[in-house]
Amino acid sequence: MTTYTAIADTEIDQDSPVTETLWTKMRDNPIAITEGASGAPKIQTPAINDAAVTQVKLNTTLASYAGSIPSEASVNIATPNAYSFFPNWSNNGNIEVSFRSGGLDALRLFNGNESGARSYSVSWRYINA
Repeated sequence: MTTYTAIADTEIDQDSPVTETLWTKMRDNPIAITEGASGAPKIQTPAINDAAVTQVKLNTTLASYAGSIPSEASVNIATPNAYSFFPNWSNNGNIEVSFRSGGLDALRLFNGNESGARSYSVSWRYINA
């Protein structure tokens, strides 16, 4: 990784000479910024073009579960990744989808149908971070 070195005001005032050290900083600092080097300014959201980050760059993975839930029962089917996009689901009955404990610790499905089991399938994408 390229090292970021701040350029002091005294190096660029009107009486300062242009030195090899200054030119090295001017060459290396933009590279260090794009690499996220320690001490370098961070790239801000407005600097990123709309639609510049594609699905390929996000490195997403598809996860899914399918099964059956007995009548009046629930099942925790997944521990989602922190960078998940939720959910797509399909079922043949009255299945509610929620997160256990109101957080992202598990995806919970509940079959509120009193007359029998219901099948389900759930899928989502998450970013491999």
